Amino acid sequence: MHFQLFAKLCLEISNQSKSCAQTLIHDLLQTSSSYYFHHFIEIVLIDERISLYQIDNYLFLHTYLPMILTMKKPSSTTNDSTQVFIQRLEQLLNKTCEHCLQSIYNESQTNLDWLQSYKKLSKSINYSHMQIIGDIKALELYLHCQIINDKTKIQTIIEQSIRFIEQHLQLPLLIDEEQQQESESTTIVDDENNPIKKRRLDDSNITIDITNNDPKRKAILDALQILQTFLTNINTVTNESTTIEE
Repeated sequence: MHFQLFAKLCLEISNQSKSCAQTLIHDLLQTSSSYYFHHFIEIVLIDERISLYQIDNYLFLHTYLPMILTMKKPSSTTNDSTQVFIQRLEQLLNKTCEHCLQSIYNESQTNLDWLQSYKKLSKSINYSHMQIIGDIKALELYLHCQIINDKTKIQTIIEQSIRFIEQHLQLPLLIDEEQQQESESTTIVDDENNPIKKRRLDDSNITIDITNNDPKRKAILDALQILQTFLTNINTVTNESTTIEE
């Protein structure tokens, strides 16, 4: 799925003709391939949401998931393979929402733990950053499919995560023993191999330097901005819907 071949092929078909895309989905859901198709969607939404960082995977689901759901009939028999697939897809989307909200909460807390420690965890925090992006994109797909009208739970979790991050960004960074030893004065040699005592930086200078240059902090700020933008978009859509109803 990280090669995006299947997603690219389906997007090419939908870009050429919407009717061709609908025919593709109809034929796919009527065959045994529907099992593998559902499994593919499940892997992306449940286990590999980071793959939504790749635009073709995201656009593929953004295009085809609503198309599949529009095939739902008011009353269907359990023997109709298409309707069974749609029912399973709706269950999967609801499950995805729950997983995303839990993941965002967990990753936000993990980011905060890493933020408070001056350790080289760039790879880990970059993964966490990308996971939050994947979670947000999956939630966007969920809302795009219009499975629910009440977005209160989603808004609450996102608001909590934003608040936690904002609060912890104000806390001082902790210098562990390993970093403290590195910051102590050390002996180096000049070009003529004469020992030179390196001046020790005071803690305030170290803290300022970390605050301004720590790549972990930048990744967390990026994640915070993504959460804030997503929340703003939800609130805007919700307010517009309320205005229309009134």
